[in-house]
Amino acid sequence: MLTMHAAALPSADEASSDSDSLATRELKVEVSAQSPLHVAFLTTEYPTERFFAGGLATYLRRTAYSLHDLGHRPEVFTISHENGTVKDGEIPVHRVARCQKTFQAMTKLPFLWRYNDLALLLANAWSLASRLRQRHAELPFDVVQTANYRACGLFTALRPVAPVVTRVSSYEPMWREAYAWPITGPQRLIERAEIRQCRSSTAIYAPSRLIADVLSRKERIPTRVLAPPYDLESFDAKVGCCKASPRPHPYMLFFGTIGRMKGCDRLAEILSELLLRNPEMRFLFVGRISQRPDGERYDSYIRRYAGDFENRVEILSEIRHNELLPLVANARVVTLPSRIDNLPNACMEAMALRRVVVATKDASFEELISDGWNGFLVPQDDHQALLETLHDAWHLPPEERSRMGDLARESLQRLAPDVTILPLLRLFQEVSQRSVGSC
Repeated sequence: MLTMHAAALPSADEASSDSDSLATRELKVEVSAQSPLHVAFLTTEYPTERFFAGGLATYLRRTAYSLHDLGHRPEVFTISHENGTVKDGEIPVHRVARCQKTFQAMTKLPFLWRYNDLALLLANAWSLASRLRQRHAELPFDVVQTANYRACGLFTALRPVAPVVTRVSSYEPMWREAYAWPITGPQRLIERAEIRQCRSSTAIYAPSRLIADVLSRKERIPTRVLAPPYDLESFDAKVGCCKASPRPHPYMLFFGTIGRMKGCDRLAEILSELLLRNPEMRFLFVGRISQRPDGERYDSYIRRYAGDFENRVEILSEIRHNELLPLVANARVVTLPSRIDNLPNACMEAMALRRVVVATKDASFEELISDGWNGFLVPQDDHQALLETLHDAWHLPPEERSRMGDLARESLQRLAPDVTILPLLRLFQEVSQRSVGSC
């Protein structure tokens, strides 16, 4: 049975104590006394583009808006299908198309001619660095923040025009292991490129303690922890613009990449028993569908395990964010049984919508969820515990489900932009005072 208790989040996560409030006020005074910063963000994805995976793009938009609201000047450089500059509200977004000549030249290098994926990575990183240099010559930047994903800031870090801060959104060796992908020559080089970018950067930070500790321990790269901003008011406004999504049956929801890293094989293997126990339940999967190591797509894998209950399982491939949010808001329970994660946006969105979330331990969810208080955590690879917790969460009395959902949302207050953006600004101001030659 589920154990529910009224306990606060761990003290390290509390943002409401007197001492923390005092520290926040002092930090706010400190950073507000500094001059406005001109900040460049380099990324592989952003919401203005046709296709973006979600978490990284959503984080960057929130951060850029938060900086702009405080009087700073953020600009975004993103890989795109075309070149040009557009506006996302008041944020300039520089679209950077991969240079075909650069890509072709890289595929002719002795160690790249067989590795198109690696050549594409390097061509994208080169194109971002080139466009950044052009813009820096027009209006110099004080600091550059780049994602580590696919080493998109590699050449920017190797030849910086301004101090470079890398945000670690993933650690590829752990992601590869979680997906059970084999280590190949190109993959090994991609992982080395991401680490080389980190080592060449002025400073490194990660959104979760889990990933920061792993990078510090395994790669011996000192990594700070800076929680991402989460603006509940802006999120509510976005949700208010979404269409309602009435569904005839109550459902449990998974959303994210449908694959092994996110634990969808675990859900598949308990699905028939879960649906057997709960005849009124439907199960909805939403997200990009990945493949198993043997090549089977996860949608067919899930349906195969659902067996006689396949007609009560629905799998939707990638949909627009404004179509996803009503599905999250109307789910009775959200489950995110990841093998590894990095303070995922999916969990924060579900909590902001007052959903009861069932997630896994040792995957960074502990930094958002206190088990039995504002959600539930189950051990890794304990299929029975996952089954029992999902079953019990499904049968929570409505008032208990509502209470837990309210606590989930309230716990996100500590990620309010006026709190979390300040340590990032302090880091930016710290590194911006260093000369490029000392980076």
